[in-house]
Amino acid sequence: MSLIALSIIIPVYNVEKYVDDCLKSIYSQGVDEHLFEVVLVDDGSTDESASIIKPYTEIHTNCTLLTQSNHGLSVARNQGLEYSKGRYVWFVDSDDWIAEGALQYAIDFTSDDSCSVMSTHLSWRFADSTQDRIDGIRLFDGKEIDSASYLLYSTSSATPRFIIKRKLLVDNKLQFLPGVLHEDSE
Repeated sequence: MSLIALSIIIPVYNVEKYVDDCLKSIYSQGVDEHLFEVVLVDDGSTDESASIIKPYTEIHTNCTLLTQSNHGLSVARNQGLEYSKGRYVWFVDSDDWIAEGALQYAIDFTSDDSCSVMSTHLSWRFADSTQDRIDGIRLFDGKEIDSASYLLYSTSSATPRFIIKRKLLVDNKLQFLPGVLHEDSE
């Protein structure tokens, strides 16, 4: 069994304005770095994203930067999943940040091996205004996931909302479909 509880998989493409805030939100929480890993997949960025990430990989032994030519968000997420070693995965977007205390909460969740998916809170903030939307936390077992009605018809099926048992994805060969707009829903 993997000692790493959680893999945070972050696709990166021309996000030099945001990726540092994303990584700061993860590493400022004081969570034991042996319990989680951060897998960033640079999808052929042409800006300074990789040079912003590089110091994190040098300071934090649980932070890895993979690179690929530009194939899109789905392929980047799939590569991150293939590389990851955590019992659970959390696909976080590079322009997102994790609220204080959320990482420890997620790590604590991973100790309950009976759950397949955790639905998390989300807040959206936009440059020109602020809109917060918070959904309740809900845990799902395999049978509930199979019906998928909650996931398909929830107010937000955005990928960063869910922490998923890696074994569920790998054993069922569940991947993001390349070339699909709004691959989160797929």
